[in-house]
Amino acid sequence: MNADDSFSSSSDESSLIVTTPSPQQPPIFVQPSTKKLNKLNSGINPTCNHRLASSSKDDDNSDEEDDLFPLIDPNQEQQTFRLLLTNKKRDREEFWLVCKAYFSIAFLMTALVSLFFLFFNHLILNSNGSTSTTHHYRSLDNDEDLAKSNSSTSTYQINLDIDDHYHLFWSPDYSDETILFELKLKLQTNYDWFAFGFSDHGSIVDADLCLIWSDKRRKLHLEDAKTDNDTMVIIEHRRGHLSNDCQFIKSKHDWKQKILYVAFRRYFDTCDPEDYRVDNGTTHIVYATGRGPLIRPEGLHLIDHQHGFQRAQLLKPPPSHSITKTDVADEQVQTLDFLVDNVTIPNVETTYWCTLVNLPETFKQRLHIVQYEAVINEQNRDIVHHMELFHCEVNTENELPPWNGLCHDSNMPKSLEQCKRVTAAWAYGADPMIYPENVGLPVGGENYSLYVMIEVHYNNPEMKAGSVDNSGIRIHYTKRLRPIESGILEIGLEYTEKNSIPPNTLMDLRGYCVSECTRVGLPPNGITIFASQLHTHLTGVSAWTEHVRGGIQLPDLNRDNHYSPHFQEIRKLPNGGIHVFPGDALINVCRYDTRKRTRMTLGGFSINDEMCVNYLHYYPLSDLEVCKSSIDTDHLLEYFETMRLYENQNTSSHYSVADNFYNIHWTPYRIQKLNQLYQTAPLSVQCNQSSGQRFPGYWDGIPFTTVIKKPIDQAENASNNRCRWVLKKFQPTNSNDENDFDDDDSIGFMDNDEDNEYDDDDDDDDDAMNIKWYRRRQHLSKRQRNWKQRPSKLKRSDFNGHSQMIS
Repeated sequence: MNADDSFSSSSDESSLIVTTPSPQQPPIFVQPSTKKLNKLNSGINPTCNHRLASSSKDDDNSDEEDDLFPLIDPNQEQQTFRLLLTNKKRDREEFWLVCKAYFSIAFLMTALVSLFFLFFNHLILNSNGSTSTTHHYRSLDNDEDLAKSNSSTSTYQINLDIDDHYHLFWSPDYSDETILFELKLKLQTNYDWFAFGFSDHGSIVDADLCLIWSDKRRKLHLEDAKTDNDTMVIIEHRRGHLSNDCQFIKSKHDWKQKILYVAFRRYFDTCDPEDYRVDNGTTHIVYATGRGPLIRPEGLHLIDHQHGFQRAQLLKPPPSHSITKTDVADEQVQTLDFLVDNVTIPNVETTYWCTLVNLPETFKQRLHIVQYEAVINEQNRDIVHHMELFHCEVNTENELPPWNGLCHDSNMPKSLEQCKRVTAAWAYGADPMIYPENVGLPVGGENYSLYVMIEVHYNNPEMKAGSVDNSGIRIHYTKRLRPIESGILEIGLEYTEKNSIPPNTLMDLRGYCVSECTRVGLPPNGITIFASQLHTHLTGVSAWTEHVRGGIQLPDLNRDNHYSPHFQEIRKLPNGGIHVFPGDALINVCRYDTRKRTRMTLGGFSINDEMCVNYLHYYPLSDLEVCKSSIDTDHLLEYFETMRLYENQNTSSHYSVADNFYNIHWTPYRIQKLNQLYQTAPLSVQCNQSSGQRFPGYWDGIPFTTVIKKPIDQAENASNNRCRWVLKKFQPTNSNDENDFDDDDSIGFMDNDEDNEYDDDDDDDDDAMNIKWYRRRQHLSKRQRNWKQRPSKLKRSDFNGHSQMIS
């Protein structure tokens, strides 16, 4: 905040104005006139002049050319000149003394103002819950400062709305488990309010918010808020003070442009079970805005105002462990696009379009792909759902017939079924895939077929007709081979109707990459998985991959508790990746929500069908391409027979799997029995080589992977040490006495000398502060925890002391 900004403490209505004095105008020096020279002869001193003009040339020739100065006596002129030099020396000394005095006074005044500003700013930061820990926050002078403010952390940014009126910058700090947020808000008026926060899947119902608003006195506030089931704003208070989950840092207001900058920070986990916990999966960021100023924000209904949401992964792997963009300037990198050819997108909901592409002769030598990304026509950005680039595993002598049509067309040549080895995969929302600097995806070579197939999935729910598309995938490759070669392994459920979900339920399905398959498919020293892309269709709400070794469940390979099919990133794994050995099992789990559907959701390729896969990017390269499963067919047919005999359902072994599912009238009991079957029945496993053929062995009737010992609950495991320590040491109490402690226990408000001495680097003090929070949480009254019961109006004194006044 600038020195002329006005801060107001949350506990005091008074504001302190710090005005930087205007700098003194420097002395103006002028050339002395003839009149001033005459004054010198009279003994009158000049005023702080240090530049005097004289003509040495004229003086040097005065003896020879006396006739040139008829009005001036040369002798008198010489005396005057000597007097002038003497006075000039004295005046110069006086000038420097005066200048030194001016500079000394200016320096002292600047130092005093700076010290006072720092002291006052320190008080404000302490009153807003800041600690003595050093953070590198940006000065809010321009949009690029945050990216440059701290080289040890990464900074990210997204626009929250289409028009980019509301822009978000953020920078996670993994040592403190906090996120620094900054909002750049282009408001309609200078006093508009703005709500920023999180919810499970982008709804403004039950959202956790940080609310920025101006009161009638034009004071700016930052408050911790929530919404209820009716989207009504509820300000969170603890013991008469504001709940300080949104910790104010700095603000700046461009009144002329109506742009407001606000910086604040928030813990990953606030230790409040009612608050949103930020994890490394997808975060749905919600926002709302409306006209101000406000008397108070309680009672606002966000549904009545402009609102929206945006998806992002807020907690990406720390910079020291993440894959950074490769400096490929000296790697002789070239690019090549694989695009479909002027496809007129059919006016149907789901289309899979395949185009066969010939590789250039350059690919007859070994090359490495170091990066790839999607190339999408702008007008079709909302229709292109996902794309894959497959290599055709055929002999180099074989010629494949051209194809540019539907992937599942009956007229498609059978020889194109060999195009199954995944080279690149992209899904809606994914960023470019950048390989680690010592890893490359191998392509080309003497025995490498020069055919690839680009497959594009179009999702056209509005049945638009006439759209022409040339989308595809762009690869960046180099002739300078890297030390390690990588591959892509697809795990999860097979694309079959056997993996289907009943309507009106919340159900988990598991796709197994069994230990028998990894034992024969992986190299002896195993593989390192460095990136992962989870994938489902429209009913998927959560997805994760479990890692099992010897029956013991290890930490999850990738987890997204708030998964969205519209935001499927290729996500880098922390710590350089996860090692998987031969004999390990990988279980890909997808949670589906079909409570808005009335018919069975089948497993399959359509957007209304469901998938459950994870594309794993790994090294070193192995021959294992696909490791997926489905329920054993015989056991599923037994279930249908049971439904016919005991539940009087129209099912039969003579019907197709889809017809049997459609003919069942689904009740909670029948859904429960099917779920039990999915969890316990033997498996049919696809343990496939890159050629598309299964590895030798018998892969039907494989028992599902048994987990002997599970780790600590994932949610508790991800919770930060601060919260775990408090919950372990202090168990909940049934006391409702609110008088067991006084107001000095409030976190974020340093009301006494003892609290002012709090040092964030001292673990004991940190624990003490958290004990105070935990005690407060246990003693909150029902009225304070349920603000629906608060009076419709508050006195001015009730909310004056609750806010963080930040301007």
